[in-house]
Parts: sequence; C-alpha cells; structure tokens
Amino acid sequence: MRLSIPKSWKAETPEMSATIQRFTSYDGKGNEKILVVIHDLSEEQQNLVLNEKSFAEMIPPQSSLIRTEAIALDGLPGIMVEVEEILHLSNIKKKIRMLQFMLAHNNKLYCVQGSIGPAELNQDLDHHIKNMNLYSGLLLPEHA
Repeated sequence: MRLSIPKSWKAETPEMSATIQRFTSYDGKGNEKILVVIHDLSEEQQNLVLNEKSFAEMIPPQSSLIRTEAIALDGLPGIMVEVEEILHLSNIKKKIRMLQFMLAHNNKLYCVQGSIGPAELNQDLDHHIKNMNLYSGLLLPEHA
C-alpha cells in the first residue's frame, strides 16, 4: 500500500489491532483524523460485497448512513461511505462525521477513514468532508 500523508499530520499509535496507522491534524483543533486499516477477511467474509446494503448492516444504531458511492481505486472496485455518529459524552451529545474509502482485495479489506469531530450537533461539517474526498488517493494496494 502506498500512502502520501501531508507532513502537517502527526502519526500516532493506533488503538485498534487492524489499524495500521492513525494520523491527526494539529493545524486546526486536532479533531481531524485519518485511520488506515487493513483487516484480514475470514473465510465467510471472503465473498464480501461492498455496497450500501452490506455497509448499512455494519454501522452501529447511533450512526446514520448519509451516502454511498461505488468507486474504483487503482482499477479495483470499492465503495465510498459517509457516516455520521452521535456520541453521548457526559450528558452532552456530539457528532463525528466520517468518510471511508474501502476495497476488498486478496482476502483483505483495505480502508482509509477520514473523520472530523467530536463537534457540536448543529455544526456544519460539510466543508471538512469535501476536503476528505482527497483521501481516496491514499488507498492503493500494491500489486504483485
């Protein structure tokens, strides 16, 4: 996989086992993140079809699927998914908006996720999401 992360983003230790790397932008408030995830697919998952229906089944109930789009990454079929999740933090509701670019290749699920938040429920995060569309170029599995 080839990654081109802006120099202004700080690499941090990931919290989840399938997360290869986590990056945070501290140019703003430190609430913009990029996660790079490679998940080994189980035998049952190896025929995984990435589409709106399959993804809607994966997200937690406090999340809303905003949009999906079929995409091609390095000539391989993938999916772009935008999700908003509501968090309950000490009697305060906040939201996180995520844009994920995923593809399944050679029994692995590759994902680059850009996120912004937590933010106030009424905060418009559309500008940040438009900037995250550039992250799709980060996800290019190497071919043998």
